[in-house]
Amino acid sequence: MDRMDEISEYPSSKDKIEPLAEILNDIDGELEKLEADRMVLLYIRNSVMREASKIFQRIDDADARRVISSAIDKHKRGIEGISKTLNLRCSI
Repeated sequence: MDRMDEISEYPSSKDKIEPLAEILNDIDGELEKLEADRMVLLYIRNSVMREASKIFQRIDDADARRVISSAIDKHKRGIEGISKTLNLRCSI
């Protein structure tokens, strides 16, 4: 915001264009980094979920399966609530 405050004090609108474009480029760069991090995290998450699914399928005890399912459901609801709060559209 300091950069924006500084730019707003420039006398001419023409003088503001280049610095504003630089800010937009910086923001785009940060968004690209976040998207790359998101992709890595989703990949790891999917790997963990696949492994958990394999383990879950090997459990024969119905009570244990219910406890694990309940824990997974609580986790999903927590993540869904966070996603809804942050207005994220990625589904679980």
